[in-house]
Amino acid sequence: MMAIYLTVGTAGATLDQLNLPVGIFYDSVKNGIYVADTDNSRVMYFRVGNRNGTIVAGNNTAGVTPTQLKFPHGVLIVYQIVLLLLILVALIYFDGQ
Repeated sequence: MMAIYLTVGTAGATLDQLNLPVGIFYDSVKNGIYVADTDNSRVMYFRVGNRNGTIVAGNNTAGVTPTQLKFPHGVLIVYQIVLLLLILVALIYFDGQ
């Protein structure tokens, strides 16, 4: 059985800290968790076993530019929809040939 261990510490904005984490999504494909780090206005990815995360969206400043988020509250990744769309595009393309 796999386990993800979280610790309680000081809220912050470094790669091993969160500030009001609200939404958490476990990605079994990449074997890690995505966290909506609300007060840092970013989404972090933590690979299982790593203490430091990677910022995958946002830049620690709330805003509305393409590189910013404004207090995210959830994370959802759906691989099946992308695969389904690729299959549909292939069927339409090859059906028209």
